[in-house]
Amino acid sequence: MKTKDTMMKTKDLGEFIFEERMRQHKSQLTLEIASGVNRSSINRYENDGIMPRFDVAQRLLDALGYELVIRKKRDE
Repeated sequence: MKTKDTMMKTKDLGEFIFEERMRQHKSQLTLEIASGVNRSSINRYENDGIMPRFDVAQRLLDALGYELVIRKKRDE
């Protein structure tokens, strides 16, 4: 049985960063300054499907007002 969560469109991290950056009216330069991640890397994450390292993802998400949380799955 599919739950509401599994039916939602899955986004990759780059797509999420791009959409959230647009929603907040932030440029790549603004995100670069806030996160310490260079603009060319941000561009690759958003447009080329490159996955950032875990620590880089944390910095980008933090600069956008999010936190990256990993938790153990519930036993089924």
